[in-house]
Amino acid sequence: MSLFQLIRLVLAGLAALALFLLLLRKKLKQRTAIILAVAVFAAADVLLCNTPLENAVYTFPTPKAAADYVGFGDVTDVVEGEESALFLTGGSGQYQLRVFPKAADGWKLCGENGTDIKGFFSGEDTAIQLVQMKNSTEYYVVVICTGGNAEVTDSYGSVFRTLQEGDGVTSDSIYLAYVPGYDAQYVLTVNGETISLG
Repeated sequence: MSLFQLIRLVLAGLAALALFLLLLRKKLKQRTAIILAVAVFAAADVLLCNTPLENAVYTFPTPKAAADYVGFGDVTDVVEGEESALFLTGGSGQYQLRVFPKAADGWKLCGENGTDIKGFFSGEDTAIQLVQMKNSTEYYVVVICTGGNAEVTDSYGSVFRTLQEGDGVTSDSIYLAYVPGYDAQYVLTVNGETISLG
């Protein structure tokens, strides 16, 4: 369990305990008090997991430090945008991704729902995700090709990084790019096939 999760469990537990004790003092039935306290615990935990309170007092010096703090795992790759970066963890087809906001001197946290999948395409040998940092104009594209290496370009001339070159049998090829100014006219070309995510 990460420190991020532990802090939220403790704070949610304290809120639930305080409510439980308050309800008992008001002579509410114990069973009703327990049910209300459990509901408050669950709601507080969800709210706190999506509210990075630490951003007000701390900036993480490296992507690894930010990812470790939230229990995101070892950072495999970082694709930087202007105000954020896409962090990837894992390997061998078990990748996870999350967008973290940048600060002038390091990295901030985003809540657990701070990364939105805004578009998705699934073809015969290609899967594409359009990822956005919530409440921002920062977009990233992740292209996974199961048929080996691919030629990937887009209508914005984005620079695609190769995270993994697959052999088409035991591993996939994965390409990543930051897409500034994404709009509905954006298209990708993968091995000559034009794909719209809008």
